[in-house]
Formats: sequence, C-alpha cells, structure tokens
Amino acid sequence: MNTPHESENTTPGPEKRGNALPTALHVGTGLFGVPAVWVLQVLSSQTLAAYACYPHRTPLVDPKWSGLTAQLLLLNVFCVVLGGAGAWYAWRAWGKMRREAAEDEPGPIRFLMHVGFLMGVVFGIAIVFTAAVMMVMNECGTTQ
Repeated sequence: MNTPHESENTTPGPEKRGNALPTALHVGTGLFGVPAVWVLQVLSSQTLAAYACYPHRTPLVDPKWSGLTAQLLLLNVFCVVLGGAGAWYAWRAWGKMRREAAEDEPGPIRFLMHVGFLMGVVFGIAIVFTAAVMMVMNECGTTQ
C-alpha cells in the first residue's frame, strides 16, 4: 500500500533514469577536449610549416620537402573530424542531461555542461576557420 508521500513523487531517481548525472568525461570533452584539439592543430600546423619554410631563419620560396600541403591538409582534416566529434559528444551529453535531469539537480553541473557545449561549438568553428587558411595560402606563405 502506497503512502500519500510515495505516490506524489513521480520523478524517477538516478537509478531509474539511467544515471543522468554527467561524468567527468562528459563535462571535460566540451570544456577541455575540443579546445585541446584546436591548440594541437595550431601548434602542429605552425611548427610544421615553420620548419619546412623557414629553416635556420632563412625564408624559402619552396618548402624543404615535397608534400607539405598534403601533410597539413591531413593534419587539419584529422583535427576537424576530432573537434567535430568532440563538439557532437558534448552536445549529446548536454541534451541528455537537459532531458533527463530533474529540476533539483545541482546547478554547477548544469552550468558546466552548458559551458562545455558552447565551448565545443565555438572551438569547433575555430578549428574549421584555422583549416580554411590553407585554402588561401601557398605552401610557404604567399597568397594565391
């Protein structure tokens, strides 16, 4: 027999909702994962191009080795895919938390999930724009 107090609570507990509270992976993907991919993209691309085009502080017209464009393109495609996957994961985790979390869930977790989702989107766009620079630049820095 149910007591009136038990029948009024229609919100399932965390064990019935599939544990809607996010883990550190959910929060960290948007907050740190996608920005880390952007940092990896910028540092790797600039280091690779600087070493190929400006060895020993001497600018070259052509890079030190052939295939620099293909290497940079491959690196940027990898970063776009990885950053997009991270932003998608953060978006999915944020959406799941919004649907399944009760209104009385901790506010800081909700805030961090929202900020993580937004950072994932913003840095995902930054990754695409950084990759787009390759379309207007020749191998060693002159515009097309």
